Amino acid sequence: MQTGNKSKKASIVFWILTAAVMGLVFYFSSRPADESAMQSNFVLDLLTKLFGDVELSDYIVRKGAHFSEFALLCFLFNWSFYFTCGKTKRILSLCLTSAYAASDEFHQMFVEGRACEIKDWAIDTSGAAAGLFAFIVLLLIVKKIVDRKKQ
Repeated sequence: MQTGNKSKKASIVFWILTAAVMGLVFYFSSRPADESAMQSNFVLDLLTKLFGDVELSDYIVRKGAHFSEFALLCFLFNWSFYFTCGKTKRILSLCLTSAYAASDEFHQMFVEGRACEIKDWAIDTSGAAAGLFAFIVLLLIVKKIVDRKKQ
């Protein structure tokens, strides 16, 4: 897509964003269960104010947040590799995101009131797959636009 200096700058930006999301995931997972529940309730209250009386539980909000975090992480890994290597590393991005999800679950074993759950890892990895899908779709759209401009 881009070459030279622009690609290098994009690579740096995407790697910084990737590291930032990893840091946020670690931060959120290091919060004790009661603090995490308060954050989820805040989001639930906000969603209720925005959309009216929606049928969402604290559980759905928390799992949706994890799904979204790991979707974003895989999406960013893909762009980081794309701008660094000049080609996609889809499977590597998915595997790295899934491994980070596993390490996140392991980390939660040491946080008060939290636990390591295989089910949560599966939700996180499903989010990563959704992020990969979003990357592929966006990349195809961008390539089509670039091809049209060349014609």
